[in-house]
Amino acid sequence: MAEPSPSRAGGDRLAASAGFDGSGAWRRFLAAGLDDFGTGYSSLGMLKALPVHQLKIDKSFVAHLHEDANDATIVRSVIDLGHTLGLEVVAEGVETLEAWGQLVTLGCDAAQGYHLAAPMPPESFLSWLAAHVAASEPRTDPAVAS
Repeated sequence: MAEPSPSRAGGDRLAASAGFDGSGAWRRFLAAGLDDFGTGYSSLGMLKALPVHQLKIDKSFVAHLHEDANDATIVRSVIDLGHTLGLEVVAEGVETLEAWGQLVTLGCDAAQGYHLAAPMPPESFLSWLAAHVAASEPRTDPAVAS
């Protein structure tokens, strides 16, 4: 997934330099996300100018989501905006169970952060995934099952 941050993205220039010809055919092969949305040079115009599939809410809004009403309002609004535009919405910097729970309630599509997992090399991911899938599967205790 390509993730241009708003400070590095140049709207039409980025799309043109990447070879996007306006036909949309590239979307079958490449997904793009707008990283760090809500900070720096980001603007609503970027959502219109860039051919993105995903919107990533900056961690500065997510970090205090459960204790700051303004952050909660911004996050809810960005989730609603992203969904209205047909984008997947990802929250960055999820470091607490409270933030994770509030994001689930708000309908955020995905999250990343230390509460879920620390950054890891690709070769470690499959074993991490297998361990977490196994831990989340319902257990059937033969003594309890009828």
